[in-house]
Amino acid sequence: MLDLREVNKTYIINKNENCVAIKGVNLSLPSCGMVFILGKSGSGKSTLLNLIGGLDVCDGGDILLKNKSLASFTQKQLDAYRNTCVGFVFQECNMLEDFSVFDNILLALNLQNREADHKKVNDVLKQLKIEDIKDRKPYEISGGQKQRVAIARAIVKDPNIILCDEPTGNLDTSLSKDIFNTLKKLSKDKLVIVVSHDEEFAKKYADRIITLSDGKIVKDEEYTDKDNKIVYKEDKVYLPKDKKLTANEVKKINKYVLENRAEIIVKKDKKSNKTSKESKKTQQIDLKQYKISPKYVFRVATKNLFIKPIRLVFTILLMIVAMSLFGLGQIFNSYNIIDSSVKSFKNNNITNIVLKQGEYSSTLNSFNNNAEKTISLQSIMAVENAYSGDIDYLYSAKFQFGKITSDDVLSTILSAVGKELVSPYVTKTNGLLVTNKENLTDFLDKESIVGEYPSKTSNAVAITDYLADSLIRLRVVEDNNLDLKFDYDDIIGYEICDVLGFKIKVLGVIETGYKEKYKDLINQFETDPNAFTVHEKYDAFVNDVKNYYSVLYTANENLIRDYIVETINYSAIENYKIKKQNGEYVANTLIDTNLSSIGYMFGVEGFYSLFGLDTKTDAEKEVAVNKLFSKNAFSLIENYNNAIVLSIEEYNNVFDEDLKTINEFDFDSIGESSLRIKIGEFEPLDGSGNPYNEIDAIVVGVYDFSADNLGGLNINSEVVSTVLRGIANNNFIKQINITHMSKVGMYVNLPSDYNLAYKLIKAVNNNYMYHQTEISKNIYLVNNIFAIFSLVIKWVALILAIFSVILLVNFVGHSIMQRQKEIGLFRAIGASGFDILKIFLVEVA
Repeated sequence: MLDLREVNKTYIINKNENCVAIKGVNLSLPSCGMVFILGKSGSGKSTLLNLIGGLDVCDGGDILLKNKSLASFTQKQLDAYRNTCVGFVFQECNMLEDFSVFDNILLALNLQNREADHKKVNDVLKQLKIEDIKDRKPYEISGGQKQRVAIARAIVKDPNIILCDEPTGNLDTSLSKDIFNTLKKLSKDKLVIVVSHDEEFAKKYADRIITLSDGKIVKDEEYTDKDNKIVYKEDKVYLPKDKKLTANEVKKINKYVLENRAEIIVKKDKKSNKTSKESKKTQQIDLKQYKISPKYVFRVATKNLFIKPIRLVFTILLMIVAMSLFGLGQIFNSYNIIDSSVKSFKNNNITNIVLKQGEYSSTLNSFNNNAEKTISLQSIMAVENAYSGDIDYLYSAKFQFGKITSDDVLSTILSAVGKELVSPYVTKTNGLLVTNKENLTDFLDKESIVGEYPSKTSNAVAITDYLADSLIRLRVVEDNNLDLKFDYDDIIGYEICDVLGFKIKVLGVIETGYKEKYKDLINQFETDPNAFTVHEKYDAFVNDVKNYYSVLYTANENLIRDYIVETINYSAIENYKIKKQNGEYVANTLIDTNLSSIGYMFGVEGFYSLFGLDTKTDAEKEVAVNKLFSKNAFSLIENYNNAIVLSIEEYNNVFDEDLKTINEFDFDSIGESSLRIKIGEFEPLDGSGNPYNEIDAIVVGVYDFSADNLGGLNINSEVVSTVLRGIANNNFIKQINITHMSKVGMYVNLPSDYNLAYKLIKAVNNNYMYHQTEISKNIYLVNNIFAIFSLVIKWVALILAIFSVILLVNFVGHSIMQRQKEIGLFRAIGASGFDILKIFLVEVA
C-alpha cells in the first residue's frame, strides 16, 4: 500500500551548513500490520514519520500511497491526505485543553464535515474503553487516558495509516502495555507505524522492525510467524517453515489465494525473515477537501482572548479610536470644494466671479489663493471649453501714483492692492480690465460714466470713482496743489503718471456706488483706523477693490502690447532678488535698510530718460557712461538679449567679490559662464522666502553712482538710488513686460444651471485656479481647515493604528507561542494552512 522510493530529505541550517535527515530510503509497507521504526535520536525517525504523514515533503525520491505519488500532491491535497488517510498519535497527546474528551475526538470528524456524527465518537470511546470520561477536560484525566483519547481521535475518521510518534514516551510500563495492546488490535485492519526507542516493546508487538541510522535503513526485519501461525495479509499468505498443514488449512489457504490473488511466502527462519517486495495492486485514493467549521474556528480563536484582559481591552480601545479617527478623516477629506463653491454662490446671489491662477499645494490638497500669477494657456483653454459665455480678461498692468521716495517705499508696499489694505484707498492700480461698456453692470452696482468709455482703438482708459478719489486724496493731479478742490470732471483728460513718468490718458470716470455700499467701513476708518481691518465688510471690500474698483477699464485688447509695453523702458517687476546660477539669493529680507530688493530694471533708453540724458548729445552721453560704467558695458548689453549691468555693491554682494572701482571689472577675463545669474521675483509680504518666478540673465558690467562719479553730471541721485536696480537689454525689458502684463484674471458670469456651473468650477479647480468673490476667502478657509484636519487626523490615526497593530501582533504572537502544539495538532489531523489562518484572523478581529 505504501512505497518509499529513494526518499531524501535535507534541512538547510545556514548558508554553509546542511543537515541530511533522510538519505536514499526505500520501503514497501503493507495495508495493515504494526511497523516499528527504531533508531537513536537524530537518526531520522520523526522526519521519516512526517514525510509519510505529509507534514513535510521530500527533497528527492517519492512516496506512493496505492501507487499515487505524494510528490505530485498540492498543499491542499496533502491537507486532504492527512485528513482522509492518516491519523497521528503524539507523545504529548496535544489535546485542546478547553475542549472535553468528546469534543477533542469530534474535532477530527468536524474537519471531515461529520460534526453531528456523535454515534461514531461514542463507538470509538467504547472500543477504547474510555466512554466514562468523555465529558471531562484533558487536565482531569490521566496520561494513559489522554493517550487513548489521542488514539481515538486518530481512528475516529477511519484512516488507512496510523502514525505514532513515541506514544508511550511519558507513560509507565503498565500504561505502555495498554497503549501497545490497543494499537496492536488496530493493526489488524490498519497500517500502524510507531516511532520508538523501546526495542523490547518493538520485538513484542511489531510485525516488522525498521532500524534507522544517520537517515538510512540499516536493518529491516519482519516478525509475522512468532506464534507458528499462518498469517493472512492483503495479497500474501505467510507460512511457518516445516509447518504441517491440515486439510482445512490447505482449503482455507487455497480459497484466500484465489480470492485475493495472494502470494504464498514460506519463512526461512522461525524468528525472522528479510522482507521481500510485495506485488502491487492498483487501488484508488479518495481524497476529499475539507475545512474547519465556523463554530470551531470561533471557539478555538476566542479561548485565549482573556488570558491578559487589560492588554486586550487597551488594544481594542486603541483600535476603536484609530478607526474612528480614520472615519473622521474621511469625512473631512470628502469635503467637495467644487460643490460647496457652486452652492455658496447660488445661496449668496453671486453671479459674477473672478478667476485667478494659483499655486497648488499637494500637501494640503488645496490652493494658494493669494498668488497673483499669469494664467497659463492650459487653464485658459480648459475654462473656455467648460464655459460657453463671454470671458473678460484682466491684464497685470499696474501703475503707481506719484513719484516714489525712499521714505515712503514701505508704506507704499503695505498699501498696495493685492495685500490687505491699511486704508480705504490705494496708491497703485491693480491691472487693466479689457471689457465692453455694456458689461460694466456685470461687475459694478452702477454704470454711469463721467466723460466717456474708451473705444476699441483708443490708447486710453476709464477709471472708477474709487481710483479717482484715491488720486485726489493723494493730491497727484494739478501739480500737487494742496489747496485745489477736484471733482471728476477735472480728472477727465488728465494723464495718469506712474512713479517713473509713464502717462496714460483718462477718458472717463465710472461711478461704482462704492461709497454707499461701504459707507460704514469708510466712516469706521475715519473715526477709528485701527478697527478698519476687522470690520465685518472688510473682506468683501478688499475683494471689490482688487478686482473691480482699483482696475483700469478699456475696450482696446491691444493696449497692453502696442502701447504700454512698447512705451515703458523699465521692467514691470519691482520686487526681486539676485543670485548666482547655483547659489542662494543674497538679500535676507525683501525690505531692508538700503532697499536692495525694491526697484526696477531699465533699458538703455529708459536709463537715458531717467538721468535726463535723452536730451544730451552723444558726446555728453559717452562722458557720463564712461564715468559711471565699466568698460564696454552698453555695447555688451546690445550683444546679449538677457544682459544686465548691476551696481558694484550688488555685484560684490551676489558674487562675494570686493571690487573697489568699476575699472576692476573685465567681462572678458571673468568669463561668461561664471557671470550667469537668476533673478527671482518675490511677493513683498510673502514670508516663505521662495520666488514665484525666476529669470535667467548674465552680468556684463557694473556701475558706480557714488558722489565722486556723479560730480559734474546733472543727475537726480535720490531717484537713482531709490528705483534703479540694473540696466538691461531693451528687448529683455520688453520680454519681461510682455510676460508680466499678461492675463492674470478671468471674469465670467456664473451659469444659472447647477451642472454647467459645476463643470466650470471643476475646470477651474483642476487647473490650479481659484475664484475671488466676497465669500471665496471663507470657502477656501473651510477647505484648508478640513484638509489640515484630515491630514492631522489621518497621521494621528495612523500612529495609533500602528501602535495598536504592534500590540495586537504581540498579543497574537504570544498566543501563537502558547499554542504551537495546537497548531501542530490541527495541521496533523488535516487542517489546512488557511484554516489555521482563519483561527488567528478571527482572534485578531
